[in-house]
Amino acid sequence: LLTVLAHVEAGIDFVGEDISFLQREELVRIVSEACAVAQKLESTAQEGRILREGAYVVILGRPNVGKSSLLNRLLKEERAIVTAIPGTTRDVIEESIDLDGVMIRLVDTAGMRDTDDVVEREGIKRTKIAQDEADLVLVVLDGTMPLTNDDRELLHLVRDRKHIVVLNKADLTDTVEMNSVFADHVAYRISAKTGSGIETVKSALRAQLVSGGFESAETATVTSVRHRDALRRAVESLGQALESVQCGMPGELVSIDVRTAADALGEITGAITTDEILGQIFSQFCIGK
Repeated sequence: LLTVLAHVEAGIDFVGEDISFLQREELVRIVSEACAVAQKLESTAQEGRILREGAYVVILGRPNVGKSSLLNRLLKEERAIVTAIPGTTRDVIEESIDLDGVMIRLVDTAGMRDTDDVVEREGIKRTKIAQDEADLVLVVLDGTMPLTNDDRELLHLVRDRKHIVVLNKADLTDTVEMNSVFADHVAYRISAKTGSGIETVKSALRAQLVSGGFESAETATVTSVRHRDALRRAVESLGQALESVQCGMPGELVSIDVRTAADALGEITGAITTDEILGQIFSQFCIGK
């Protein structure tokens, strides 16, 4: 950006000089690359928040499909009450687990169904709130029973967000087949009772929540809300600058957008000063000689 500012502002101030400035195609290339880098960094903000605060994973499903059993298996302790009576869990239960350095706030919820029970209805209401706030939804189905309309509705509800489907009770007879119903879903067979498939689900959870790039020293990850907002403003200004260059707008307008982007990035890296811009101008052009 400093190079772009030097060429654009020198082109404004020394228009009558015999100086070769960057051509429009080169300006487009540099600004495009800068915008792409800023966008890539901004896109890591969600992972950065997860690494800083932990991920919010909500377990959803009909009553008695094994949600609480799955929670207990993931926690490796009997945290939630498990019975054969549908509707045993009537409130959200939240516990934390560490998956290879990624903290997960795991939430067991009341089974989704129509009910006249006042307490259970309140639990289902809280379930829907938790679902809306989730970074990832873990959908539990009963693998021994054909899919119900409620199951299909739940699969439809989560199709456009991060989610994993588990077909529980694999220790019993499998009725649900891995067919076209699950074409748009990441699905695994498990047994919360025996632990079969649990490690695979853990790996899938971690893989969906973080790309793994943060583990490389060469990859930057944004963990600050302030930095994310600064990058967002930089991307917006660079997009405007790119449009101005492509449309052949005056250098003054291009300069304003690039400076705005540089100021936003300066909140992260340190401000670009006028002296730095002038230094860049005089180091690249034989002005005044």
